[in-house]
Amino acid sequence: MGKRRTCPGVVIFAAAFAALTLCGCGRDSRPAPGSGKPRVVATTVPVMALALDVLGDSSAIELVMLVPSGSGCPHDYQITPADMEKLSGARAVLANGAGLESFLLAGPVKKLNLRTVELSEGLKLIPLAAEADAGEPDHGHDHDRDEAFNGHTFASPRNAAAMVGRIAALFAEIDPAGADAYRRNSAEASKQLDALADDFAATVKALPNRKIVTIHNVFDYLARDAGLEVIGVIEQEPGQSPTPGALVKLTKKVRAEKPAAIFWEPQYSPKPAETLGRETGVPVFELDPFASGTPARGEYLRTMRANLEALKKALGGGGK
Repeated sequence: MGKRRTCPGVVIFAAAFAALTLCGCGRDSRPAPGSGKPRVVATTVPVMALALDVLGDSSAIELVMLVPSGSGCPHDYQITPADMEKLSGARAVLANGAGLESFLLAGPVKKLNLRTVELSEGLKLIPLAAEADAGEPDHGHDHDRDEAFNGHTFASPRNAAAMVGRIAALFAEIDPAGADAYRRNSAEASKQLDALADDFAATVKALPNRKIVTIHNVFDYLARDAGLEVIGVIEQEPGQSPTPGALVKLTKKVRAEKPAAIFWEPQYSPKPAETLGRETGVPVFELDPFASGTPARGEYLRTMRANLEALKKALGGGGK
């Protein structure tokens, strides 16, 4: 991920907001530091959204998000001083895990000795390929290869159904008085997510062509759980165009295997997918892994339901 730039307008706004705060105006509804409420930090948009579903109407826990929406791949995120302030006062950190948030292992954060609850613990993880073959799904990004597994567990409703249970367990421990509500919220969310995962699997099972191409490996868990076959990925590193040689190789494979669709993500440019589509005649569609956006209650489920309808349209499943 490139360096984050600071817009002058943002600096002016920050100064104005600070002035309002000092005079007692412009306050938001979040608990202020030192309010006495235990703080839990959710690392990313999908983790935050699932945590909000479990938290429900409770105001007993201060829930904050660490990585801003639209920051790109969490692997490459750089911790800021404001992040350190959030983390230093936290009772626990809710993380996707499976190597996705490698920044939590960085020196400054590691020294905080934070309690980190990895929501991917207990899930069946997809190992990273030892060597990435250009144009093939390598189940990982081209980082230092210190990650053993594909970290995008959040992009499958089947995984999310299990992840909310771990969130509820943490909240119940921190706020015993609200434990029953957290467990009820978790059970309801898990039920809906499992039902949606069943719908994905039933839809894909009826398809004549289950082969797809994706921008990168974010949908590998969804593909596995739904019964799709990812025959290739366009970008080994999200946001970085493939080399000409890799694109030629992938183009030949797509022409030979004739997948039903090529999918791009709203977090990245559609141009590489559109180029491949023009070269091969394979239609191009959007799928949203919910790696960015608004982490509101019910938003994860809504996004994944929209993905199911997109799959029906793209792969001929007869969507309404």
